[in-house]
Amino acid sequence: MILPLTSALFRSWWHDRVALVMGLVAPIVLFTVLATFYGHLGTDGSSMPQIVVDDRSGTEDGARFASALRQACDGGETSTGLGSMATVTVPEGFDARRPRIDIDLMLPLPGARVAIGRLVEVAHARAFGPAIDVPDLAFRSLPDPLERSSAIGLALLFVMFSLASSIGRGLGDHEAGLGDRLASLRVGRLRRMLARTAALSAMGFLQLASTLAFALVWQGTLPGSAVGLVLAMATGAIAVASTLQGLAAICGTSARFAAVAPVVVMSLGVASGAMVPAVLMPESFRSVGAWLFPAWASDALRLALDGGIPLRDCLFLAAWACAALVLAAFAERAPR
Repeated sequence: MILPLTSALFRSWWHDRVALVMGLVAPIVLFTVLATFYGHLGTDGSSMPQIVVDDRSGTEDGARFASALRQACDGGETSTGLGSMATVTVPEGFDARRPRIDIDLMLPLPGARVAIGRLVEVAHARAFGPAIDVPDLAFRSLPDPLERSSAIGLALLFVMFSLASSIGRGLGDHEAGLGDRLASLRVGRLRRMLARTAALSAMGFLQLASTLAFALVWQGTLPGSAVGLVLAMATGAIAVASTLQGLAAICGTSARFAAVAPVVVMSLGVASGAMVPAVLMPESFRSVGAWLFPAWASDALRLALDGGIPLRDCLFLAAWACAALVLAAFAERAPR
């Protein structure tokens, strides 16, 4: 009896196209994305943060040292999205006999202090020779943009997972007869959809607010624009809720949504930079991720935390949410 039952269950799985795609194709696609990302970090075209050299010395020794340090750092300039890893400042009145260097760490990556210190020593030896005293290095850690970007990405990712779980439970309740009971009370599909959107958006907003509040307390900073932050969190939560409702309407059943939603959420997280900082990804992946709504939500939240009002990104998010709700409405009316 065990062998025939096993064979029947396997055939059932083999004929389930969604299960096949989720179990065989999706892992290969995600592996390809992540493998391309990690392989890209070791190439010449990777967008790793660099070091900026700021010469404020006004002396010949300072200019000489700054030139040597720029050569050691391959130019000493950066144009990456997260900015530089560190700014090395040659202070006013720099003298090779009493050298002192100020270093502001923007991205305190593991081993950054040791690596930067070694670069400074090499540049100093190139400029003045090994017999000159090694510079006195004064490190200062600034608020970490990579840490802030990670907090924003993780907040959005967990909001998507949490709302997907809530929608899955709602589909189960609908299949158990809740939809018929609401219909008997003359609650139409549009009203039910708007009510679900409002409730899910409120849950997403509270999750974003609590996560980002903890991140700000951890960093010891305040949001640059409270109004911009509320606007970004609200439109971001609405976009997440609307997108997942559209996906649920396409899936139709709680079982199918439970199989599809985690893969879709993870794919959105990887492609948009929520799981992996976008600045470290290949240009081709960044260009694709820039068209996805989590990237717009991340940009809006980042701009609000820095003190701006993210009107453009919020308008994009609102338009995306409207399109997702229209899709959900048509998908629910489509015959199964």
